[in-house]
Amino acid sequence: IGYAEAGSAGASYADSAFEGAKIMDAIKQTEALMEVKSGSATFAVVDVLLAKSIVGAGDYADLAIVDSLTSEPEYYAIGFEKGSALTAQVNAQLEKLAADGTIKALAEKYGLENAAILDYSDQK
Repeated sequence: IGYAEAGSAGASYADSAFEGAKIMDAIKQTEALMEVKSGSATFAVVDVLLAKSIVGAGDYADLAIVDSLTSEPEYYAIGFEKGSALTAQVNAQLEKLAADGTIKALAEKYGLENAAILDYSDQK
């Protein structure tokens, strides 16, 4: 039995990746991890950024991350009001940070190489 946040990308991934496993819905990703901690589940599929920030410490000290699971990357957006001058300014800064290697260096420092967007050429 595994747990994943209901309706999340993790739940979709778990449904397709773990054929034959029963995937239960959790209200929150942290609830999914608590199900593993309590012994009512053998695994949880959660966002890697969340997992890396809490697994192995505090209430989650006895849990571990399996880094070999991968799926299509998820992308997020920075939203502004339509017509905002900030849109072009933020896009320009992100392009500079990607071009000069800053984003890559930060991603490597924090173990987020697979989560960083390094090419902003199609974001216009």
